[in-house]
Amino acid sequence: MSDSQGPKRKRALLLELFLVLVVVVLVVSVLLPMLQPARELRMITSVGRPGAPSAGAYGLAGDQTGPDKTGEAALPEPPAGLKLIYTAEMRVAIEKDLAEAFPAKLAERVKDCGGYVSESLSWRQAGEKPAGRITIRVPSDKLNELMDWIGSGATVLYRKLAVQDITDQYVDMEVRLANLQAIEVRLKDLLNKAAGKLDEVLKVELEMQRVRGEIEQLQGRKRLWDHQVAFSTLTVSYEVGGVYRGGRVPTESFAARARAALAASLDVFRVAMGVAALGAIYAWPWLVLLLVVLVIVWLARRVVCRKTPG
Repeated sequence: MSDSQGPKRKRALLLELFLVLVVVVLVVSVLLPMLQPARELRMITSVGRPGAPSAGAYGLAGDQTGPDKTGEAALPEPPAGLKLIYTAEMRVAIEKDLAEAFPAKLAERVKDCGGYVSESLSWRQAGEKPAGRITIRVPSDKLNELMDWIGSGATVLYRKLAVQDITDQYVDMEVRLANLQAIEVRLKDLLNKAAGKLDEVLKVELEMQRVRGEIEQLQGRKRLWDHQVAFSTLTVSYEVGGVYRGGRVPTESFAARARAALAASLDVFRVAMGVAALGAIYAWPWLVLLLVVLVIVWLARRVVCRKTPG
């Protein structure tokens, strides 16, 4: 091989490497949009078919042994004099034939406890399954009783009880309110003594208006806190789910498990074929471009080979 042929072969090799790199970049750009559907497919196969009951959908309140057992978060008896605000949340699964009547039955029970429903929302889940969320204000001494009643007829999926101690803030507010009321009394006495002196009367009246405004603001806050202490807030979210009432769960036969596995496999295969078809539809412009690039590479290689002697 002569000295003049060496640089030509090097240029030809660099051109081929560049064209190969272009082809690789195009192939990667075609494959990337197809990776996301494949990932979603793996998620579908790992979760399982829609409609399969989850592990949390079993166990009535009376039969539970875990932390969701009804009564587990029972309200302790607070020390006398404390100002406590209780906020509770529950998520329950109920039987389908009770779902429509559940809000009305709960509202009736709340009324019997001396409370009221402050908000009620309802909707339909996939498969026309009713679900909803109800916000309740109930006397604090009836909160635990009401939560136990709800758990006795439904599967408790989630239960939370939060307590906010506002004793210090409440006491400070009462002290400040008492001081302002005492100042208001003294201002009234000054107003009576300043009768006939216009400038003094105006100053005292302005100060009385300011003090009266602060007193009314504190009295409004006190009424709000008194109501929050007396009535606890309970938010109940309900949905339709499978309910297990005790006893041994029947074991499926091998034939039933095989049929279920075959059905799941067919579902996955159908989804995979759909993903592949969509990927082909998305990729066809890129495939045409890839074909053009390959033709250009082939033609360039032939030109280089013709110009390179030997």
